[in-house]
Amino acid sequence: MIQAASEIKQTGATGAYTREFEKLEKQLDEVKQLLENTTVSPQDLERLENLVEKFRYELNLDFCKTKTISEGIINVWV
Repeated sequence: MIQAASEIKQTGATGAYTREFEKLEKQLDEVKQLLENTTVSPQDLERLENLVEKFRYELNLDFCKTKTISEGIINVWV
């Protein structure tokens, strides 16, 4: 917990999750490429649905991690 707080202090809140954000950005690029295709197959639509569900899960997970770290920082400084 203290290490996570130290990392946030040094890099800022976004720096602590740079890898996760870069991974999500790569996945969003993949979705964009699929959407840019002129023909969309049922398999493409299923793949998009799966990616959207994965994004939702990962964003919720990242939100929970951020909230936990924020609460830990508050507790360290109180």
